[in-house]
Amino acid sequence: MDSKRIGEKFWSFISSIRDTGIDYQVLLIILILYKKDVFKKFINSNSQSFIDTVDKSIDDFSGLERDVLYEGVRFFENDLQKLTPGHIYDLNHILREYNEDFYIIFDELLFKLEEIMGKSSGGYIQPEELTHLMLNLANIKSGDKVYNPFAGLVSFGVKLEEDISYFAQEINEQTYYKGQLRLMAYNKLNEVEFSRQDSIEYWPEHFKFDSIISSPPIASRIRNKYPEVESRTIEEYFIKKSVDSLNPSGKAIALVSNGVLFRSGQENELREWLIEEDMIEAIISLPKNLLTNTSIQTNIIVLSKKKDKKGLVKFLDASSFFDETKGRTNKLNVGQVTSIYQSPNNSENSRFVSCSEIKANDYDLSVSRYFVENITKEFEGVELGEILYKANAEKVKSEDKVPYMKIGDLNDNEMGVYSDTNEIEKSVVKRGGFSVNETVLLLAIRFKNLKPTILDGSPADLIISNDIKAFTVDTNKVDLGYLVFELRKDYVQEQVVKYQSGTTMPYLSVNDLFKIKIKLPSKDQQRQDLLDAINDRAKNELNKYSKELSEMRTEMFRDFSSTRHSVKQYLNSIRGGVNGLQKFISKNDGQKISLTDVYSKNLGKTLAEHLERLIDDTAAASKLLDKLETPFLSRSKEEFNILDLTKHVIKKIHGSKEFEYKFNIDKESFSQGDDEELKPIIEINKDDYIKLIQNIVDNACHHGFSSDSNNIIRIEATSINDGKDVLLEISNNGKPFNAKFTEERLKIRGEKSVSSNSTGTGGADIDQITKMYDGVFTVSLDSDSEFPVTYKLQFPIKFEDLD
Repeated sequence: MDSKRIGEKFWSFISSIRDTGIDYQVLLIILILYKKDVFKKFINSNSQSFIDTVDKSIDDFSGLERDVLYEGVRFFENDLQKLTPGHIYDLNHILREYNEDFYIIFDELLFKLEEIMGKSSGGYIQPEELTHLMLNLANIKSGDKVYNPFAGLVSFGVKLEEDISYFAQEINEQTYYKGQLRLMAYNKLNEVEFSRQDSIEYWPEHFKFDSIISSPPIASRIRNKYPEVESRTIEEYFIKKSVDSLNPSGKAIALVSNGVLFRSGQENELREWLIEEDMIEAIISLPKNLLTNTSIQTNIIVLSKKKDKKGLVKFLDASSFFDETKGRTNKLNVGQVTSIYQSPNNSENSRFVSCSEIKANDYDLSVSRYFVENITKEFEGVELGEILYKANAEKVKSEDKVPYMKIGDLNDNEMGVYSDTNEIEKSVVKRGGFSVNETVLLLAIRFKNLKPTILDGSPADLIISNDIKAFTVDTNKVDLGYLVFELRKDYVQEQVVKYQSGTTMPYLSVNDLFKIKIKLPSKDQQRQDLLDAINDRAKNELNKYSKELSEMRTEMFRDFSSTRHSVKQYLNSIRGGVNGLQKFISKNDGQKISLTDVYSKNLGKTLAEHLERLIDDTAAASKLLDKLETPFLSRSKEEFNILDLTKHVIKKIHGSKEFEYKFNIDKESFSQGDDEELKPIIEINKDDYIKLIQNIVDNACHHGFSSDSNNIIRIEATSINDGKDVLLEISNNGKPFNAKFTEERLKIRGEKSVSSNSTGTGGADIDQITKMYDGVFTVSLDSDSEFPVTYKLQFPIKFEDLD
């Protein structure tokens, strides 16, 4: 039987044991026990206790295998006792049909468990494509000595050939144990040296290696536990120590976050040293969403003691080399990356950069900045540094409330040019800003949009945020209106993105801003281009508003039609119920009637149950009509950290079925470096947010969960769009929606995902509440996933809290 079919049967078996309350992780040990013929011994013994057979069999294994299984059986003893002989027979029947390599089904289960545990999971399983790519870059040869610190689930170790000397360390106890089981699945437990050790505390100082390879914890700070360690992050520590531990021709390969490539301070000093010593062979920028434990973009850095191309570093932008999957992660296209990496020529996605050019960029190794020419090579442009000059600005603070201009106050209107200072809110400016007393061009240096705005005359007490920079313009060379419109164009925004540094909230230095090129024809042509742009945008705005009005009319009609249809259904049910009640009363005319009397033998209903159904139908119809007549009204907003608010809300909200919340935060996506974290402050009415989450919980309980056991509602919070928005993904491990049910139907008032007694207003309410607070509501449906229904709520983060 092939892997896909065995997988389907295996996952079906897992679903069948959900109600037993078994910890799914015990299945990893179960697979190893099957591989070691313990199932066969149990079946042949006619025993009724599987765990007794396991206890007797463990002593037959070799020393290390015996120790690993003994530890696991003791830890999961209660779960193993819940497995009946029937469970073992069923699983044995499924697995004995499997003809392929056993490790494949083991890894599939491991991936499945990672999906269930989400981004809070400890040692995540590294995508196989990424493992293969990094091993290819290491070019490990027969007889090489390989060191793998921070080894996690030994993803590199299980893929190496037998004649490699491999030493790995992992500090997390649970991750280490899973790694041992994985080595057993690959028949490698006795072929490698895998220790439960802290790689920082027990780095093998006195050994030299041919290859050092690792995916160390992303953006993880080194805490006070190691006072003698000078490195800020584990990634920085790995790079420093690896260089010292390589033999004269060795290579080190690491997966690192973007911050390692651009942050200032001692990391900048490290990059300078690596470039001056010519130690960096390549930097590869990878796609986002490759890993199960974080959505942030990562990079591969290749260090070499014996480079083929001296004085050059290969930069490869592989950020678009991925295939989308049905799941939550993307799949790296290894073949595409490898092919371009091996090419000796420069291309659109790959180029050799001299160490002198890197030095001129202040040793910034961000891959994107070395591909700006892909955008500007098509035109003869002028750098902004030739037409812009830093304005005379005075640094100021204020303990009093004064007009305070933030990024959100810059002109967002595509037709607008000037700032409207009358709309700026007053606030206390303790962190400081600046003021100007001349006409200036204001540009945002955070996020992807420069938001060009002309400030011409302003209140004397106006303070401008430090996330904005002010410039005077050489109007002899450029028309102000033309410049503003040109700076909003895509080709300019693309350059901004290439030059930016930062992961959560990217920023642009003034020096890099001045390198951005714009098209600059003659002044007469500039004015003509400006008029043409204004006309085009006016037409586009008119078309956009016309389309939005048409969509609003369609949505209103659709909601009305659906509600009307649902109300008619309830009225027909009520009419039928009343007619039936009339016949029941006529039949029992003159007799004593009790609520406990049998109303319908066929349906097994009492009179009380029939009346309750009538009351429920009447209430549901009334609720639908109320929703149609009184939509949600805008209510008072407050500022909340959505992470704290969500933690508070889920403590209060319960459902009609028993379930467990799993709230996972993608901490790397909120990290701003230097121990700072983005605070996702949103504006919302607390009661509306509670109602929003309650609707999602109710949907899971009414339509998803079929029992009161092993039910999970998982909430995952991620910072997206360069820190502008926060995304909540709320999923459940219940039944999937009906195959014909779509996101569009979910948002229609009165539509139902399954047949039920609910009103079908939940999805419409979620959509309406989210829109009220400038959010976006979407649904992801994947019937093959352990979490088949995911509600995605996206809210904008308040700009003023980012200064």
